[in-house]
Amino acid sequence: MHNVIETATRFRNQHGSVESSATNDLINAYQRIVNRLEDKITVLMSRIEVLEAQGNLTPEAVRKQAVWSSLLNQIEDEIKRYGGFVDTQNQLSANKALDLAGKHSGLLTRTYFENNPTLLQAFNTTWDRLPNESVEKLLGFLQADSQLSINLNQALGFNAAQNFQNKLLEGIALGYNPKKINSLINQTLAEPLTWSMNTISTTTQYAYRESARANYVNNSEIIGGWKWYAALDGRVCLSCVSKHGQSFTNEQRLNDHHRGRCTQIPLIDKPERFGLQSPEIETGEAWFNRLPTNQKIERMGEARYRAWLAGEFKFNELSEAYQNDTFGEML
Repeated sequence: MHNVIETATRFRNQHGSVESSATNDLINAYQRIVNRLEDKITVLMSRIEVLEAQGNLTPEAVRKQAVWSSLLNQIEDEIKRYGGFVDTQNQLSANKALDLAGKHSGLLTRTYFENNPTLLQAFNTTWDRLPNESVEKLLGFLQADSQLSINLNQALGFNAAQNFQNKLLEGIALGYNPKKINSLINQTLAEPLTWSMNTISTTTQYAYRESARANYVNNSEIIGGWKWYAALDGRVCLSCVSKHGQSFTNEQRLNDHHRGRCTQIPLIDKPERFGLQSPEIETGEAWFNRLPTNQKIERMGEARYRAWLAGEFKFNELSEAYQNDTFGEML
């Protein structure tokens, strides 16, 4: 394996630790919220059990319970404050990612010249790392007035309370028993945590990749583009597999999906002038073709696998673009 690929893989793991630390902080903070809601939830469940025993478990009867409105208000207040915490953690994690990517982009490129002291010295003199502040200004989703920040500070608490109310009353209207209602409560209360973890992961990944790309653009006399490098493991999706190994210009973003783990391998512009070669990366389709048939079916699904074998679609059509309000086009 080319040294730049080995280094990129190691850097991806280092960057992953930043995300893991941030999500652990979210989990701990959110658990404290759930603990504070526990008393009111216990009271509500006891009321629901009484109403069921009386044959009067209806959405209207639940709405009349004093603990119902009190619980909704507390959910909104607690998660609104939590949203502010998430916004702060999001910014801190993104800044760490910007800093790491600024360092990593230079170190990754440096690996091409490690065996040539003259070229390495020239590279060290020429490479121009962008300040983190300059990169941050390019990323709209990190600004204080961004829609993401507004959603976290203003909308998250209200939406959480509304979602809790709607789903719980819907479950009651559908005739759920208290045990199933309690399960629905736990599921619904977990959704803001899941959403916030998804947000921090995606923001951190995008900040890292865009910081690296900005530095490649800033050093375009050295870097001519990059290759898409996916984590080809049991978690990788077929969209990322289809992109793996493809080459892109510095102006093109690595527009992965939410919580995507793909990274960029920088490519030297006209490497032959330095007596170098670009790293050879097997395409995702070639990697997929080498898998045993049972793994291909497991990853693609039997019906889609048979359709692909029949030539009903091409492998690169496994990746489709969609628009996101925060990150723009994603795959």
